[in-house]
Amino acid sequence: MRKMGSMLGILLLSSLVFAEETVSLGIQDLEKEYHDLLQQEKNRFQEEKELSEKAEKKIVQLEQLKEEIQSRFVDVEKEREGRFFQKDFDQLIKKYEEYIKRVESEINKNQEIVHQFKTIQAIY
Repeated sequence: MRKMGSMLGILLLSSLVFAEETVSLGIQDLEKEYHDLLQQEKNRFQEEKELSEKAEKKIVQLEQLKEEIQSRFVDVEKEREGRFFQKDFDQLIKKYEEYIKRVESEINKNQEIVHQFKTIQAIY
């Protein structure tokens, strides 16, 4: 009986030690997963920051382009009067208007990228 009690005691003690090691390894795995996730978040934040910076630069370029196009557009509208090919000028004016709309659309897309990053940055 004593041997049986000793065996049960040893078995119980070794199972407790094994359980403690398993819990310890589980915590280490969780900590590693946590740190990996933090690194992924940091990397993603940096990517979003770079994307936002590029978008800001693109906005400046597009705004300049828009001003140039609008300036030229005004000139074309003025030149249209008294010309033989007014219909051709009208078509050209429509093309300028369409191009300005495309530039404005690109500006809006880039502004949205910047806005989204600022929202992320406020939370981060």
